Amino acid sequence: MRRIALCFLLAGCASTGDDLKSLSSAELCYRGATRAEDRQAAADEIRRRNDDCSRHAEEIDRLRDEDIRSARQGTGGAPGMRQGGMGGMGRY
Repeated sequence: MRRIALCFLLAGCASTGDDLKSLSSAELCYRGATRAEDRQAAADEIRRRNDDCSRHAEEIDRLRDEDIRSARQGTGGAPGMRQGGMGGMGRY
């Protein structure tokens, strides 16, 4: 379940305010930190929840580590966002 949410987070699938409401606070903070276009909406949603990203530092670090690991393995993000390993849709 977390991987699916991470894919949405990285792929930019959750871009409306309603979609941001479905993310956990840690996922929302990570999204705001890594996607400039979503920074304000993420900050607004965190504020609406009366929450603070510093409360979720451990989970945010775990999400960052998963993102880095996925990028190294070429499995992170949506198709076309990242090219890892051989890339190229099966053409070697």
